[in-house]
Amino acid sequence: MRIALVTSSFFPLRGGLEQHVGNLARELRAHGDEVCILTRTPGPDLWNDVPVHRLGSAFALPSALRRFAPDVVHAHGARRPFASCALLAARQLHVPSVFTAHCYYPAHSWASALKKGLFDSTLGWLGLHAASTLIALTDNDKRDAILLGAPADNFRVIPNALRLPEAAPSPLPGSPQSLLFVGRLDPVKRVDFLLAALAELPGFTLTLIGPDGGHRATLEALTKSLGLAGRVHFLGEVDDETLAAAYSRCGLFVLPSAYEGLPTVALEAMAAGRPVLAASSGGTRYLIRPGENGFLFDPHNLPELISLIRRCSSADLARLGAVARQTILENFTWEVNGARIRSIYHHFQSGAIGSGTGRTATCSSS
Repeated sequence: MRIALVTSSFFPLRGGLEQHVGNLARELRAHGDEVCILTRTPGPDLWNDVPVHRLGSAFALPSALRRFAPDVVHAHGARRPFASCALLAARQLHVPSVFTAHCYYPAHSWASALKKGLFDSTLGWLGLHAASTLIALTDNDKRDAILLGAPADNFRVIPNALRLPEAAPSPLPGSPQSLLFVGRLDPVKRVDFLLAALAELPGFTLTLIGPDGGHRATLEALTKSLGLAGRVHFLGEVDDETLAAAYSRCGLFVLPSAYEGLPTVALEAMAAGRPVLAASSGGTRYLIRPGENGFLFDPHNLPELISLIRRCSSADLARLGAVARQTILENFTWEVNGARIRSIYHHFQSGAIGSGTGRTATCSSS
């Protein structure tokens, strides 16, 4: 099949959405499908041998889709005009389409609420109704989309997934007092909440990995004011090898975000055999089984977070980590969930819903 994957952001940017689309592209190619990625992010025309069409704006989507002539258009990203425009263009071209929102983050200010509301009631609503099929990463995401007007009977719930190396070695226990956070340094991630907890935990260290979302300077200042400069390490963006080493060294992965979809970083930590301590919100509630593969805490309860971190320092982290890794192996690999996505595409190909355009062109950056 010929499949156009559409995402406004893609590599060289690195985040959960970009990794999801990239891994899906590689999984599809491994099964013989022809894949093209359409994005607005500048960069090279090839990524792991997958053609990438980097467009100047969403207005270029219809012509780019005509040139590639896909059998299916799969758009990604909640509240992204680029994704909605792709779904509308696919409908105009009579090509079946799939939409994965990933996560509907709540508004954090009145201006944000106004902006989200305007989009959700216009272009967002049109995109949700233009898609032939909707994919939610969790039941929570499905509920959020339905509240925004998505057809309730048009969903498949297929979780996020990871590509795991073959014959990976068994993870070794990390240092119980070494904490790790991976993610964008943005207020929504609430790293300041984690720093406040660390101030009450003598002997613990914290490593922060991820790009600056406009909040790093504030967090660095807070680190100094709390007297944590010697115990907090800001590494910024790192390569895959450095990230893997950070997972292996930590004893506990902490995700204090007040809201998450199904975060790739939590899956990565669990795959590395690390239990996850996450705020009980969004998709993390469907991933973490408290006391079995990690712990959940009230995102607004600082004493509870401090107590759990102390508890984890003496808990059987190796046992929790082993169960965490098994959770990923059984439910969150691309071998498992890639097949479920491909089954949707082949459902279209069988003629059950729509049909693609002709097969006369290839994706290019021209």
